[in-house]
Amino acid sequence: MQHRTLPLAAGLALLPLLASSCTRYGFDRQEIGLRHDAETDVLELLVVSHGLRATGEKSAGVVAADAAGARHVILLGWPLEFPLDEIEAELAVSDDPLAARTLAFVQGISVAEAGAWAGEDGCLSLFQRIRVPSASEGLALANEALNRACLEEDEVEDVSRKFGARAGELFAAHIREGKPWFALEGGALVVRAPISDEGAARFLEDLLRMVADEDEPLLSFAPALTALSVAEGVATLTFGPGEEGWIRVRQETPGDEDAPLPPPPGIALLSAPPTEIAQFVAGAARAGAARK
Repeated sequence: MQHRTLPLAAGLALLPLLASSCTRYGFDRQEIGLRHDAETDVLELLVVSHGLRATGEKSAGVVAADAAGARHVILLGWPLEFPLDEIEAELAVSDDPLAARTLAFVQGISVAEAGAWAGEDGCLSLFQRIRVPSASEGLALANEALNRACLEEDEVEDVSRKFGARAGELFAAHIREGKPWFALEGGALVVRAPISDEGAARFLEDLLRMVADEDEPLLSFAPALTALSVAEGVATLTFGPGEEGWIRVRQETPGDEDAPLPPPPGIALLSAPPTEIAQFVAGAARAGAARK
């Protein structure tokens, strides 16, 4: 399933640094919350990573910087790592048609709050509250980047082979006409993908296999799925907020091969997570227990 996942990740990320084969630090578990204010078009992103692990010699320094509010975040794991200052520098000299708009979008992203603490077991946890203005513009850029990547990589033949000829025709029309994949509607993240009835059945078969194998990172979004429909050649997936207003995503990535990261020198550890962060984590635990 990796072949289909990476083009999607690349479109969402726009310009992540994919040269590295791993992220700058790892974690055993991560909880992500997304909350969109339609009036201001600001997306609040809350990222809480537990059981931090070293993936290289610079891991401790990166964690210390992130805890101090550096503009860097890892979402779910490789390849979704965003060193925003580095991305800005690349965009500033890029001749890509989307570079100027993407630069303006990335420049607006800020880290509103961050911090780290050690649990009773000594394992490090990190939280980052990130403010993303002009969220709709960010999704518009993701839509354009994903459509362009699919055209350049000629994904139509691959889609036709996996999901049937009609699905391939719908997919080709979607990307050539530049139709959107992602939107924020009423506090929910809505994904619309071209698919035939036969293709939807094949995808469901693949999805059940992924669930059994637990090898698909995008399954982290499954608990937030609140509605699903297939009509007139379009699959519509709605990822809605819970009672607290958060669209919740949870990823478990036990890093047995990477050593637990001790508190980096000079880091100012919190004695405990802030109240709102603790409540967010507790809410994630309750949601996880309810699904079992």
